[in-house]
Amino acid sequence: KLEASLDAARQSSDLFAVLFIDLDRFKLINDSLGHGAGDELLMGIAGRLQSSVRGGWETLPSVVARLGGDEFAVLINDVRDVADAAVVAQRILEKLESPFRLGERQVFATVSIGIALSSSGNSPEELLRNADTAMYHAKAKGKARFAAFDEGMRERAVARLEIETGLRKAIDAQQLVLHYQPELAVRSRKVIGYEALVRWNHPERGILPPSEFIPIAEESELIVHLGKWVLREACRQMAEWHKRFAFDPPLTISVNVSPRQLNQGGLVEDVERVLAESGLAPKCLKLEVTEGSIMQDAEMALATLRELKSLGIGLEIDDFGTGYSSLSYLQRLPFDTVKVDRSFIKELGVSAESSEIVRTIMELARSLEMEVVAEGVETEDQFQKLATLGCNYVQGYYFAKPAGAQVTQSLMLEREKLQRSFAVLQG
Repeated sequence: KLEASLDAARQSSDLFAVLFIDLDRFKLINDSLGHGAGDELLMGIAGRLQSSVRGGWETLPSVVARLGGDEFAVLINDVRDVADAAVVAQRILEKLESPFRLGERQVFATVSIGIALSSSGNSPEELLRNADTAMYHAKAKGKARFAAFDEGMRERAVARLEIETGLRKAIDAQQLVLHYQPELAVRSRKVIGYEALVRWNHPERGILPPSEFIPIAEESELIVHLGKWVLREACRQMAEWHKRFAFDPPLTISVNVSPRQLNQGGLVEDVERVLAESGLAPKCLKLEVTEGSIMQDAEMALATLRELKSLGIGLEIDDFGTGYSSLSYLQRLPFDTVKVDRSFIKELGVSAESSEIVRTIMELARSLEMEVVAEGVETEDQFQKLATLGCNYVQGYYFAKPAGAQVTQSLMLEREKLQRSFAVLQG
């Protein structure tokens, strides 16, 4: 059908559009309700897609197809521009707003839609690829929406593929490095631990920040391999520092855990293995988990977190207050620490709303007997306001930027010398 439309378009210069449609979170429905319910949902979606392409301005019949799995495609003939195709895409989204009845359950389903005009490609394969690229762009923006293909998307897709391919090699080629940012106690301004932050020492582009590659890694199993490497290296390095320096209390190391690591299984075993290999005391390891990763599967997350807690490690909820309705779960989750997102700290003293949010989080944490770490502290004024609010710990560029292991160790050595000098004076 696409081939026929392309042939016709070449002769008449008319435009047509291809919509690539992917069902959001279909695996969750299949796994939780069974394949029979999944098949029933796919048939229901197919029916609504067919009804979505009827009754518009279209003079030539549209084609609705299931490509396989949870992927569909729509061919819309005789469009004037991308706005015409967007009308159909919006109609599809609206048709899917009402729930599907699967047995005794009501299920809501959303789709992500990519649009490609016939002018963007010369073959069916190229048009489908372009629409697929636009669909992934829509899904990355938050699902349940559509996006139209442009050449910039193709360039970004190629760049993402290069990043993903390079990152697979980087893990084995020892191109990844950890930088360490200190956390300080508010009252004493003394370093009590570090957060391990991964960087990629790219052979051509130099040191890349996590924003350049973590989002790409999170779309695949790469994030699990990356997370295991960070956990292993951070614990190894901190255990080595414990042997060299006798800080009292011992320094802690905080490691970020991705949603896939938390919800996929095997995280508890990974932590047990790394602690045994490195010799690091469990109380010196803290795992940081975002609100979003908990809300993906709250019950499974709760079970995993309780197992981790039983190992004696610390648990921190990261980026707290950034939009998930997890307050009802917070008292059930075995966290020791709340990390306040930097977006609120940045507006502290500037926005009355942000100041009130920070104050509320502090009070909530105190009521649940949890510590509070403020991220992204950049000024003395922010620090003083946090101290007044009763914040326990701080972290940010005002005190120190993340630094490599060698620089961090040099600073530890200076600190140890100062402590020895103070002890001599006191003696």
